[in-house]
Amino acid sequence: MEKIGNLWLPYEANAYKQVSPSNKAIMGWDLPGVSDVDNQLLPALGALQATSTDLQRNDPLAGGFLRNLVNGTISLGLQPEPIIDHKFLGITQEQADKFTYQAELLWGIFSSSVEADYTRRKTFWGLEKQVCYSKALLGNAYAIRKFRADGIFGTCIQLIEDHRVKTPPNKIDADNIIDGIEFNEKTGEAVKIWIRKKNFSQSELEEDYEGVPVIDSQGIKQILHVKRDDERIGGSKGVPLLNNIITLLKQTGRYTEAEAEASVINAFIAFYTTTEGGVAPNSTPSNRGLKVEGKPGYPPPPSEIRSGQTYNLAPGESINQLTPGRPNPSAETFLMAMIKFMSCYLQIPYEVLLGVYNSSYSASRAAIMQSYRLYQKERQDLALEFHNYVWSWFISECVAKGLLKAPGFFKNPLAQRVYLQVEWMGDSPPQLDLSKEARGVKEFIDMRLGSRKYFSRTVLGQRYDRVQQQLAREEANLPKPEENQEQEIDKST
Repeated sequence: MEKIGNLWLPYEANAYKQVSPSNKAIMGWDLPGVSDVDNQLLPALGALQATSTDLQRNDPLAGGFLRNLVNGTISLGLQPEPIIDHKFLGITQEQADKFTYQAELLWGIFSSSVEADYTRRKTFWGLEKQVCYSKALLGNAYAIRKFRADGIFGTCIQLIEDHRVKTPPNKIDADNIIDGIEFNEKTGEAVKIWIRKKNFSQSELEEDYEGVPVIDSQGIKQILHVKRDDERIGGSKGVPLLNNIITLLKQTGRYTEAEAEASVINAFIAFYTTTEGGVAPNSTPSNRGLKVEGKPGYPPPPSEIRSGQTYNLAPGESINQLTPGRPNPSAETFLMAMIKFMSCYLQIPYEVLLGVYNSSYSASRAAIMQSYRLYQKERQDLALEFHNYVWSWFISECVAKGLLKAPGFFKNPLAQRVYLQVEWMGDSPPQLDLSKEARGVKEFIDMRLGSRKYFSRTVLGQRYDRVQQQLAREEANLPKPEENQEQEIDKST
């Protein structure tokens, strides 16, 4: 019998063969059991973050995985595209277009300046890359809304890494504070985040902590917690991206270093000496290198192999050359197998991870599009947790200062939400053969299965209205056909 809840039910050990006690394949499997996600993650989170950051610093493969994800997601920066429903707001299309144009113009000024950073070190594009990188490396990143009175725009952002979010020592017994995040005991929502202040001269018990409310008295979010996928329900924090392949990365790195070192050693002319009878005259450890009266002294054997090295032999010694076994022809096969195995977990094809496209056009195109789907998902998650909030802070300030005209913005909360609707555009996937892409896009448009706006965005990474405006300006400056004919006649005359 087995107790499940308040019921005692008959225990059928062999109902599921995979976990049956008679299954020898799982004997010795040390199962931790199923419990709350925080009970399993938080005790190991520090070690996961420490090993991930060590791999990021010292392992080229791990660093390449992280940079590939961040550069594919952010690239040159995500650009906002406001979506204004003028009918709902009761304004004209011209007013909506004017609001969109001015909002994008002001955002461009704000985002390209270091004034967006509370520490005045990074532009907004640098901040978003740091948030994306910290989210992948540590599983968590935090952004605090700050306001500066000495600039054109007061809104700015302060980024915090996860190691500074800790439970204060004097609140360690609080049941509603989990690893620095304070929750509402009734609803379970985060209400405050405790941040350790930077003061390295103090001991852990003397450190100062600041509790930052998640939402202020006006209902505006003040601190953002950007974390990796919540794969399980109820998790307080995210997990580092490399958590499932930490051991594989470390072992692969050790193997690569060993193969490289062996190849370097084998690149030298290595040899060994043999003697008649096993011992050469004057070669014992006690007398080799010593001069004996009437006999020449012989130098001790070299302790280090160097290129161009010569060596004097003692009587009775002969040289035999080693057969080099490096570089190992099987090393690349093994490394590629490991990279393919890890790419399955990362959901990025190995061709994209390595930047090598040796297969057919279709296979290479499929690899690029599969990775692009992951980048789009990462962009969407980052926009929902970070970009949309920063956009709302900035636009609200511009409307309050009179830099933007938005009737009913502060009077109607629903209208404010409509004004703040925005989509974030990133780079389009790389094109292997632009002519094939263009023909495919034309066929979709001719069959009325897709819009020009959609394909302009997904294929070229550009906004359709901007493209049309630029084309109109260029065509206006081009000479008309009649003018070309008159110029040709003038030249001939």
